[in-house]
Amino acid sequence: MTPQIAFIERFLNTRYGHTDIFIGEGFNLGPWIWNKEPKEGEFDFFVDEPDSFIFNDIDIVNVSFVVNIPFTLQDEVQHIAAIVQKYKLPGKSFIIQKYST
Repeated sequence: MTPQIAFIERFLNTRYGHTDIFIGEGFNLGPWIWNKEPKEGEFDFFVDEPDSFIFNDIDIVNVSFVVNIPFTLQDEVQHIAAIVQKYKLPGKSFIIQKYST
């Protein structure tokens, strides 16, 4: 954890009067699997039918860190994202995940 991440975590907890906002390590998102021709509302695919799905590892996304916030702050996600965007290091990416306490 860098000093910027520690600052952002403390700033968010102080700003919103919480102690349960925390920032975790990043990870890779993907690879993705999609149906080639899904019926409306159907997202199932079958591994034993290799022509029925697309395996896409081109769009793998590396996330530098994850901001974990409780569901009670779900209305503040845009504000939290703006704060994190302002104070994070350039070139770092993040996502915000909501969790229930």
